[in-house]
Amino acid sequence: MKRILSCACLAFFVLFHFAGAAPAADFDYEGEAKRALARHGMEGATTETFDFSDYCNRGFVHLEVGLFDLYMEQDSFDDKQAKRMFGLAQSLVTMQRRWLDWVDPAGEDHKEIRDIAKELEAFLGKVNLGPAVNAAKQVTTPGGGGGFEKPQALDLWTVIEVSKEDLETFRKLNGFLQADGGLGLTREAKPERMVLYPKRARYVEVIALAGWARPVARPSMWSTGIFTWTNFYVDDWRFMSLQ
Repeated sequence: MKRILSCACLAFFVLFHFAGAAPAADFDYEGEAKRALARHGMEGATTETFDFSDYCNRGFVHLEVGLFDLYMEQDSFDDKQAKRMFGLAQSLVTMQRRWLDWVDPAGEDHKEIRDIAKELEAFLGKVNLGPAVNAAKQVTTPGGGGGFEKPQALDLWTVIEVSKEDLETFRKLNGFLQADGGLGLTREAKPERMVLYPKRARYVEVIALAGWARPVARPSMWSTGIFTWTNFYVDDWRFMSLQ
């Protein structure tokens, strides 16, 4: 939990650190935003109706592991990026297992959950990613600006080779960590959603989209500063650049 709060503080710092930066005169921020909307089938959206939860459920894949729910655009999810995404997921599970070691050093209170985390770590390291990559390709419409057929994120757990029993076991880890992570705190049981961008151009594009959708944030999001950003947070979604 402390780590999450620290990340949130970092996001606010990044968001406002460049608040005084001037817009790049030759960069079409609104055009970038409209390009992102069109690619995800939201050409008719307005600043009043736009919602990031709707946006991130159009043309994305996602994978929930413990506290975190990782997203990536389907047309970026090739063999290389699938390996990268699942590797990151495995690292996040390792981090969460170590978090449990910290909150329960004796290992008695959360033994079952810790064992599940170990199983999930091992599974993510050996899973066959081929079915996931193929499934992402099947719901992508070629041409036409790269539009998508399905207005929802593809849950990768539904397309990889995992038994029903193992999946139910892994989801116990999600529920535990999303509720309080062993701290005994009351929090809304929901994942921390992280959208990963392997391509820098796409990442700048989504920052421009955030500035379009939230006019109050345009002084920072439609500025030269965004070209050095690596992460930002808006509407309970964290967007991260991998490049």
